[in-house]
Amino acid sequence: MSPSTTLSSDDCRKRKSHKKSRKGCGNCKLRRCDESKPRCKKCQAYGVTCFYNSAPDAGALSVEVAFRVDLSTPPNRPAAPLLRSIPAPLPCTGSIDSPDAAYQLTPVDVRLLERFQKSIILTIGTQSSRGIYQRKTLPIAFCHPFVMHTVLSLSYLHLSTSPPPAFAYHYYRAVSLLHRKLSRPVLDSERDALWIAAAFIGVASFANMPDVTRPSEAWPLRAKNASDLDWMKLSHGKKQVWKLTDPMREAGIFREVAKEVYVHLMAPRASFEDGLGDFV
Repeated sequence: MSPSTTLSSDDCRKRKSHKKSRKGCGNCKLRRCDESKPRCKKCQAYGVTCFYNSAPDAGALSVEVAFRVDLSTPPNRPAAPLLRSIPAPLPCTGSIDSPDAAYQLTPVDVRLLERFQKSIILTIGTQSSRGIYQRKTLPIAFCHPFVMHTVLSLSYLHLSTSPPPAFAYHYYRAVSLLHRKLSRPVLDSERDALWIAAAFIGVASFANMPDVTRPSEAWPLRAKNASDLDWMKLSHGKKQVWKLTDPMREAGIFREVAKEVYVHLMAPRASFEDGLGDFV
């Protein structure tokens, strides 16, 4: 074998070189960072805050994106039998009174979001609107905490006949933050987020039956109760959100979905029974 042949073989076996990130931003620790400034391409693609300091700027994080993914594995610690039955507090930053009440995503949340994107979202809306929901909902949720809490609460509700405490937590946060947003002048940048949050909260209120264990205990089969049609009262509130956000406006992300809902509800031939469960 000639020296030139040996050299050629060695070259073929060499590992392909690639740029290693030594001074990447804090959000790129789990993936390669191109170190572009002021924002690296990965952070722009993920829609998260890009920071090169030792700690993120809290103000920028809460305004632009209020979520960080925590993929660390908690240490296994023995717990007393009594304490095991008490749900652990959910990790969050900020308070319900803060403008954007940030929440730190956990590994469980990430798996829920994956399930939401792949299957849960496809059970909402009509055949033509599901694709729009699937493409647009999560990007909005990562920019607006009240939408993220709505998505997580709906996911918990969809996957369990007896929702865990985490469902109540996310549902409460979603409703509280949405109420806070609606009590102030509506920003153009938040219109689509407010509309989709109100729509999903309506779905959750209709589907949430915590005390029902069999069909005979659910409305309308059970004995009359003052709370039977509370979900319909919430629908009146959704109409007000519709007026505030105008989802049918030219620049509306959910414009096509809103047009479909509008035609369905306003058309003279549309009946209450036809497709009631198809729309949010």
